[in-house]
Amino acid sequence: MSKQYVIVIGRKYGSGGRRIGEILSEKLGIPLYDKTILGMVAEEQSIPDERLREMDEYLNAHRFKNIGLQLKKGLISPSYLFETNPEGIIDREKVFEWQSDVIRRLAEKGSCIVVGRCADYVLREHPNKISLFITAPLDARESRIRQLYPDLPGEKNQSFREYINQTDRLRAHYYSYHTGKEWGDIKNYDLIMDSSKLGIEGTADVLETYIRRRIE
Repeated sequence: MSKQYVIVIGRKYGSGGRRIGEILSEKLGIPLYDKTILGMVAEEQSIPDERLREMDEYLNAHRFKNIGLQLKKGLISPSYLFETNPEGIIDREKVFEWQSDVIRRLAEKGSCIVVGRCADYVLREHPNKISLFITAPLDARESRIRQLYPDLPGEKNQSFREYINQTDRLRAHYYSYHTGKEWGDIKNYDLIMDSSKLGIEGTADVLETYIRRRIE
């Protein structure tokens, strides 16, 4: 397996995509990058890490009071959250540019896994890119999130399903805003898997076999 390659993973919230990435990282012996990329950007640009996290794949819900209610009532559009420099926050276009530069350099440095961050689009010209998307039915994702994070919903009286759907909407708008493509569209990925069919470990096993065949 001397060929240099990069695996990019998109995922619906609660599908276990990040955990699957971690397992693949262990099985394949290559590093995984996700939110650590923001830390790299923060260090390179001398910007407080917490400020950049406001502009992650979905805007930190605590940044705006009652954001879930505002979205639900149509008082604000999800796309508003990713417009350039609202409320004096660091220019989101610039943050995406910095983040994309880090992703490209990591992919050039050696084989790796990148979770989220529109990496399938950022690395669209990489010759040995394997693009995956992990999904699962809402019931399965809700069950998993309830077990992992029983106190997660941040909004008062917000259900787990509302939180999951809100997170997916924000990820989808982030992806669409920066790529002009549809998040989760089969045309954007080499393989889409439903993690509820085989479970997290089983899905990772199938993907490991697929990846090893691709990089032979």
